[in-house]
Amino acid sequence: MAWDGARHQLVLFGGSSAQYGGTGFSDTWTWDRAHWTERHPAHQPLAGAYFSMTYDEAHRQLVLYGNLYAGCGHASTWTWDGVDWTEHPANGPQPGPRSTMAYDPAIGMVLLYGGSSCGGFYNAETWTWDGSAWKQLHPGGSTGPVNSVGGMAWDAGSRSMVYISGGAGESVGGSQGRSVGVWRYDGNVWSEVAPLGPAVPPGRGQAVIAPTGSKWLVFSGTAGNSVNALSDTWVWDGRAWTQQPVTTAPQPRAGAASAWDPDQGRAVIFGGVGGGYGGFILADTWTWDGSRWAMAG
Repeated sequence: MAWDGARHQLVLFGGSSAQYGGTGFSDTWTWDRAHWTERHPAHQPLAGAYFSMTYDEAHRQLVLYGNLYAGCGHASTWTWDGVDWTEHPANGPQPGPRSTMAYDPAIGMVLLYGGSSCGGFYNAETWTWDGSAWKQLHPGGSTGPVNSVGGMAWDAGSRSMVYISGGAGESVGGSQGRSVGVWRYDGNVWSEVAPLGPAVPPGRGQAVIAPTGSKWLVFSGTAGNSVNALSDTWVWDGRAWTQQPVTTAPQPRAGAASAWDPDQGRAVIFGGVGGGYGGFILADTWTWDGSRWAMAG
């Protein structure tokens, strides 16, 4: 799911009928802050889940990459113009799901980070998309985290890309059980940010990690391979983590879709898997306004 800045709406594509081994979907939906509306484009990517999607400001379209269900070796790039999907045959990042993308206004291109390969190994690669081709970057210094989940967005204050890592790699190369981490990319190097204070959310897989303007939201997810999903809500303000004292919150879940609606100043989450790994599929929509959760639709 991603915010479409040209048309001022959220766009959701794909999904699955089960966390693992389910049927992949190829439907496209838009959210008007009150209702979901299914769209019926003439073309669409292959059915699947765990795509990466973001809005390309320079070209006024959404970019979608990766697919858990498309099969090893298939790494397609698609764009959405509000009416139809268009495929772009191009060599790019390793084929596989769970990469993270965000638009970098400093270079006028989309930045992609991480993801998993056909063999199930998570990587720490950095790529750019200029509207027609992918280019791999080779940042100096240490590489960023190698994790199964993360969220990334541009931070205007520091003029850098901020990546929040879930800290719970699910395969070889992961960092199982590590606390949620904060990383910055300044266009040259990745560097880890040391938070102030002792409050750091524990490592978790498939959490909701979403930018909320100048802050970051981390909700739920699973601790390692636990069958139980976590139910806490945390916010990163650029310097420290704070657990939020909420009284009402979404049901704990893993693998939910999430995006930031800048027009309303709210983070939006949809669906996911309740009950931890191998649990039941959810289809509810919630918003976070910076202090409380509210169910929508």
